[in-house]
Amino acid sequence: MREVFARSAYGCKLYCCWCAQDLAANHFWESMGFVPVAFRAGSTGKRRVHIFWQRRINANDVTTAYWYPCQTNNGAIREDRLVFPIPPAAHWGEVEAVELPTTSKPALEAPQPQPKSQPRTRKTPKPTAPKGPLPTTAFGLRFGPPPALPEEPQAKRERPVKEKVKACPERSRRIDPQLVSKARELRDRYLEQVNERSLIAPRGKYDVARALPSTGGAMDNEPLRVLPEPSAPIAA
Repeated sequence: MREVFARSAYGCKLYCCWCAQDLAANHFWESMGFVPVAFRAGSTGKRRVHIFWQRRINANDVTTAYWYPCQTNNGAIREDRLVFPIPPAAHWGEVEAVELPTTSKPALEAPQPQPKSQPRTRKTPKPTAPKGPLPTTAFGLRFGPPPALPEEPQAKRERPVKEKVKACPERSRRIDPQLVSKARELRDRYLEQVNERSLIAPRGKYDVARALPSTGGAMDNEPLRVLPEPSAPIAA
């Protein structure tokens, strides 16, 4: 975890993740110093609650404000979800999701099947006698053209069947815009109070971003010694 924080891009000050409430990984994030900031309802089938964890990268950072989205959409749930804050006095395992009224899109009418058209049969042309005088030779003999052979019927060309590309399913349920605006206002008011008064603080067991203290020994200020390379190979 310390190496991940060290390789962060310039300007990155917060790390965040979503985690289902019933998973034991929440205790891991809590022990690493992450703070449960908000929660949302999960998918309709599993009826889960998702916890939004966040952590400051630097241990001495007390000015970076916490943040969370007021709404999530699309993703694996394929439905809109409002995000609510977790009060500082509440535990992340006690929050419960609230079902909100949603508006569903009207179902489209199913396309009616069209009657299949019968394939057209091509008629073979009848052989006709050539017009004009017959060709002659130097000896006065006349030769007519060879009789025309009936044309063979062409094989029916099969049209290649085009594969139907399945479109990505759209969101089937949408949150009322008035509720979205109220959730946004609730988030702004909550974060304003929390960040100004520092109401939430990490309770991690392990502070992976802190620097190790000096032991006060003689080895702290002594430079590293590089061993010389051996002149002869060492026998095994």
